[in-house]
Amino acid sequence: NVRNMCLFSAHILASDVIILIDDDEIIENKDFISMSKKYIGKRIYGEIIYGVAGYYLNKHDEYYDDVDMEPWMTYWDRFGSKAKAFDKIIGCEPRLKQTPFAFGGAMVIHKNLYQLIAFDPNITRGEDIDYLINSKMFGFNFFLDNKLSVKHLPPKKNHPVWQRFREDIYRFMYERAKISSQYEVNNMTIVKPEDFDPYPGEFLKNDLEDKIYKTNVLLSLEYLAEGNTEASKESMKNIYISKYEAVKEKDPFTQYRHIQKNWQKLIDFTIQNRYEIRKIMETDNLSKQNINTKEKQKNMNLKDKINKIKGIKEFSVFTEDEIKEIAQIANINFFKDNEMVFKEGEQDSKFYIILDGCINIFKSNEKNEEISLSTLCTGNFIGETAIATEKYYVSGKATEFLTLLSIEQSQIEEIVRAKPGMGMKFLRIFVDKLSYKLGKTNKLYADYLLQTSHLEDMS
Repeated sequence: NVRNMCLFSAHILASDVIILIDDDEIIENKDFISMSKKYIGKRIYGEIIYGVAGYYLNKHDEYYDDVDMEPWMTYWDRFGSKAKAFDKIIGCEPRLKQTPFAFGGAMVIHKNLYQLIAFDPNITRGEDIDYLINSKMFGFNFFLDNKLSVKHLPPKKNHPVWQRFREDIYRFMYERAKISSQYEVNNMTIVKPEDFDPYPGEFLKNDLEDKIYKTNVLLSLEYLAEGNTEASKESMKNIYISKYEAVKEKDPFTQYRHIQKNWQKLIDFTIQNRYEIRKIMETDNLSKQNINTKEKQKNMNLKDKINKIKGIKEFSVFTEDEIKEIAQIANINFFKDNEMVFKEGEQDSKFYIILDGCINIFKSNEKNEEISLSTLCTGNFIGETAIATEKYYVSGKATEFLTLLSIEQSQIEEIVRAKPGMGMKFLRIFVDKLSYKLGKTNKLYADYLLQTSHLEDMS
């Protein structure tokens, strides 16, 4: 559920991508963030990449687990299986390839994936690979980037071996039961243990109980030889747990489907009420700072503008020189929570791009009550029709600290006249945005007609 809070926080913030890291890691690569985003959301090998896995380096800068083999591991060669998988996936070309494993402290997840798939709260260890399994069931593959690494320096393990092994029992028995209890469901994929070979697939097959039995007998004997009878008993108890307690749910697959459906309800509810939820979050934000918008405006220089404009994905079509030219004519303004950005009926010949924050778009009724139409957040365009009209038919108000880029209609017209090539890029962006909005409007209208027709049929 802690992992789910990570996903949910990103969703509340309307993030396109979330990068998961852990607190026992060091990021040594200064380009880690940009590398994390290199492939996410893009089509590679005929498939859109929605999940990317990085990998861990140990203190020796190797991708293997920093452990020594012991006799009790004879039938439980988990680290050997992992080494095979790591050599096959991390150690070989190409740079990006489908992976049967992932690391929770180096995961990159697109919103199209995290808005659909939740971490399974019934698993308390190995939730990263379990997330990969769940994703694959819903048709999403994870890809490992063999250039994306973090230094993993975990704290010393204080729990006894029998206890850590018990966690592995719960984990693998539950995952195997989830896979074996699958049945045909529309828009889902039946997965098999072999899909995850060599690791974790080797621990999801029919010989899992045999591996657990033999390993715990060896571990128990090892404890007895050391004179640790209590630990020996706990090791033998692991065998009992694997048979009678490890999988509490008879049908983990159906159980997870219920979790997934509830997750989608939560995601949809948040989309409808994101503004109110953000308000609640900010109420107890101890690190919230009061920002002086006038000072921030005064300190904004040309380099800052260029960097902000480079962050607009639609503007990637412009050259460095063109971006510099845009920065010279563009304004970047800051608004506090509840501050008006534009009002219905006002003359306004600008178009806006939301760089950070959200705007509530609303109309006022005859009682001057605000009727909210939508909330637009980071990345949205407003007023593309500024090139044709100079009047707003709605009002816009900042719903949190807001950063807006604006360009005047006359300046865009001048670019179109003086630099047709650059002007055409602007016009294409506007047409694409308007086409997208028109498509959404048409769909809403079609849904409305369908619903009206259905109600008439019922009556």
